[in-house]
Amino acid sequence: METNTMNAIESNSDLDSLFKRLNEIKEKREKYLSYINENINKIKAFREEKAKYIKELKENKSKRDALVGDIKNLIKSMKSLKNEVQFKDAGFKNPRRLKSLIDKIEWKIQTEVMSFKKEQELTKEKKLLEAELNKNTEFLQKYNNFKKNQDNLRNELSQKLNAKNQYHDVVVNSAKKAEELRNEIQKLSDEIEKKKKLLDELREESDKIKERIAVLKGEIKEKQEEDKKIKTEVNNASFNTKLAEIKEKLKTKKKLTTEDLLVISQASDEDISFN
Repeated sequence: METNTMNAIESNSDLDSLFKRLNEIKEKREKYLSYINENINKIKAFREEKAKYIKELKENKSKRDALVGDIKNLIKSMKSLKNEVQFKDAGFKNPRRLKSLIDKIEWKIQTEVMSFKKEQELTKEKKLLEAELNKNTEFLQKYNNFKKNQDNLRNELSQKLNAKNQYHDVVVNSAKKAEELRNEIQKLSDEIEKKKKLLDELREESDKIKERIAVLKGEIKEKQEEDKKIKTEVNNASFNTKLAEIKEKLKTKKKLTTEDLLVISQASDEDISFN
């Protein structure tokens, strides 16, 4: 009986240790779960922020690409406009000088006495100069229009280049931010996976501990039942011994004690029979 009692004490001590470990596991699991939930919320926020940057990136990339197309068209227009005015091949002459020459010829024809042939020659020269003047005046007008349009195109080109560079900077910055968030999300996801693995290990340990607790409880119950049985047997043996003493007292007509009377009250008629 003493051995069984010691075994029961040891089993109870083991149970206490196991329950203590279960509480430790529970605390760790709660800590890991809290960490996982917290970082899942962080990942959700990061993904929303990343989506915002990606949207911004796409929008600004589209605007930038559209401007690149506009810039190409502007450069093409400038080249085309320049080709319309060929300065070197135009044989350009100053319209003022041509007008001065025409006026001189006109004055000469009107004021000088000359032969008919000479007058015809001067008249012919005047007509050629007038044709040259018209051509150069037209060219000058075209050139002035070209310069004006060229300046406008250059200003527009400069504005679009600046805008394109601004959009490009936003695209680069958005891409950088999105990549940083992607790396942060990956880092948190890896940490969550590690914690999930630890949770699995703790769950396995917890299941084994619970199995061990069930075994120990069964052993303790078995030992308690065995102790109870032994105790009952011991008590019965002691009770029977006491009854035998009382019977002897009754036979010899000795005085019974209060304890003797209590035992008799608990005994059956058969127990105190002298047969």
